[in-house]
Amino acid sequence: MGCSTDIGTSELLRVKIEKFFPEVRIVGLESMHTVTEGYIRDNHIELVISTIRGLELHSVPVVVVDAMLTERSQDSVRNALRRF
Repeated sequence: MGCSTDIGTSELLRVKIEKFFPEVRIVGLESMHTVTEGYIRDNHIELVISTIRGLELHSVPVVVVDAMLTERSQDSVRNALRRF
């Protein structure tokens, strides 16, 4: 997961994602600058969930959610997970 907010918000988002999507394995909570194509490849990442708009990766889909993981954000994650 990539977040633009502080670590407390990132941790809250992580907990919510684990609650609503137990099938998702979170590799890490990372800054936008850490999530590179090399990081994706080295960590075998299939999907990035981010609060950052404009994070462009070519190797995996990026789902942008809000920090509170509203119903709309949950729907976005569900739609992305259907592809797997």
